[in-house]
Amino acid sequence: MNLPAFDIPIPPLGFDIPVLMHPPVVHFAIVLPIVILLLELINLIMKRRGLTITAITFFIFLMLIYAAAYITGKTDGSEAYDMLTRAGQADLKAHKLIGTYLRLGTVVLFFLKLFSMALRAWWMKLL
Repeated sequence: MNLPAFDIPIPPLGFDIPVLMHPPVVHFAIVLPIVILLLELINLIMKRRGLTITAITFFIFLMLIYAAAYITGKTDGSEAYDMLTRAGQADLKAHKLIGTYLRLGTVVLFFLKLFSMALRAWWMKLL
């Protein structure tokens, strides 16, 4: 993997994250982008404002879920890291890096969606 490695700092939360919470949280992180994609594809045909608002709401929820997945992943990963082989540790680092890029990519897509909505509103005012 040739992506630059970096770490997103987590501020102190004031409570402990339970171990083994990462898998259930990640299930939402896997399903929500698929739901958002389906909503956007349907919205290409139907062009309903309600679908756009729903997609934006799901995007916000997805960013929160990715943050929770990242935090629970750091907790579970730090517990499991020492018990893994070198190959397992390398896989865990790659898994963390992919999760980090997915989290950041979601934020970029969210702002692109907002920008496209603003551009469409501006374009309609010109017409």
